[in-house]
Amino acid sequence: MNIQEEKEQLHIVDDSLIDIAKKTYLQKILTPTNLLEECAIFIQKNGQYNPQFTYNFPKEEELLAIIQALHDMNNKFFEGKTYTLTIHHLFKEQIDENIYKAQLLVAYIHQDFPTIEKYNTLLF
Repeated sequence: MNIQEEKEQLHIVDDSLIDIAKKTYLQKILTPTNLLEECAIFIQKNGQYNPQFTYNFPKEEELLAIIQALHDMNNKFFEGKTYTLTIHHLFKEQIDENIYKAQLLVAYIHQDFPTIEKYNTLLF
């Protein structure tokens, strides 16, 4: 594969990762949808209230589809391929990171605390 082909391949990966990253953006997804309301109640009750937060997690099926798409992308663009451009490692790392984020979100859906800890450790 020549440099131009490598660039084209990596642009395809980059475009796909941009779309996927929007769906696995942890800060947005893990921010409670009722944060302000629960905070107001907590303050009104002088801290004598245990907030009950709600979240807007993506559907598990969507997350599993994202994970599969990322594995497919990894297989198509990186498995058994040799790149001259060293930047390709960054794209491979981004694929892995987004897999971890999606797996973390699945673990949150299932309240699977050991798996939550595992993916938090891998990510942070």
